[in-house]
Amino acid sequence: MLAIEWPTVLPPSAFAASERFVSEGKLAGVAIALAGASAPAIVGDPRALSTASDGVPLATPAFGFAQASEVGDAALVRLVIARAEAAGKKVLELFAGSGNFTVALAREAAAVTAVESVEPAVRAARANLADRGATNVKLSPGDADAIRPPAGYDVVVLDPPRAGARGACAAIAKKPPARVVYVSCDPATLGRDLVTLLAAGLRVASLDAVDLFPGTSHVEVVATLVRERAAPGA
Repeated sequence: MLAIEWPTVLPPSAFAASERFVSEGKLAGVAIALAGASAPAIVGDPRALSTASDGVPLATPAFGFAQASEVGDAALVRLVIARAEAAGKKVLELFAGSGNFTVALAREAAAVTAVESVEPAVRAARANLADRGATNVKLSPGDADAIRPPAGYDVVVLDPPRAGARGACAAIAKKPPARVVYVSCDPATLGRDLVTLLAAGLRVASLDAVDLFPGTSHVEVVATLVRERAAPGA
């Protein structure tokens, strides 16, 4: 597949070449996003396919987010699933994307509600779950950073963008679940959001770093928080 973001106009020959490459089987699909256009031009199927942690292909829409390394991503997913301890529990997943964590959580949890605002990612997640026959997941299109306090969930898993999850953490703090697993690509916004969660009676049970970008300053951090038990008689 090929995804192109272009700041100006492209000549008709560029679109003709895209159609030719797809018809000849040289590319599965092409997506061309021009500045000012309401939607990208799509030829064929421009979804990216990677191998998920379960060994089954995982589709990501054109211009969607996926980790750069399949091996590193599989290690990250295994870590998140281990920290979530979701077996038989109700899980709320925020910033679910195309379902990278969702498909793995679905194998463990009794029920998963996955919230994602980007419609192409929601469609990809729906297809990824269908490919695995997962029926215990409710996909909830919407802004994960504007959720209501998440009552009734045992575990919350969130994987926000670099800006963090200020709104989501404020909502979580109002009704803290037993366990929160926060996947962060920015230590500064993670630290800011942890202050909110710690003030609500959660405590950090573990912090794990996963180096998905060797040789760079970027690192993924998985923070696991658990709710403090009330003192006897309190």
